[in-house]
Amino acid sequence: METALREAREEAGIQRSQARPLGFLGRYDTITGYRMTAVVASLDPDTIFTPDHKEVEEVFTVPLAHVTDAGRYRCDRVRYAGNRFEIITLEHAAHHIWGATAALLKDFGERVG
Repeated sequence: METALREAREEAGIQRSQARPLGFLGRYDTITGYRMTAVVASLDPDTIFTPDHKEVEEVFTVPLAHVTDAGRYRCDRVRYAGNRFEIITLEHAAHHIWGATAALLKDFGERVG
């Protein structure tokens, strides 16, 4: 929990006082060798995001109805470090959401949908 709150502050400028943790998603192992467990939190409606552009290109929202619609996800094949992997992809407006982010959104959507 502490790591997630610290990362939210460092990467998106979300202050601890603005986030109310609600629970965890399942464990996710990335193709780059990281193991992560996402924390789901609600944010104060007046939260202002100040992303660290060395880590986060852009902050945007995706409607919950989009996240919970299983038909919007697809599985793509990629090659990384000489190996083939299947990754989850979710398209939304002008955004191509893929890999760990899309997989975590799919996990969340299945839990709340």
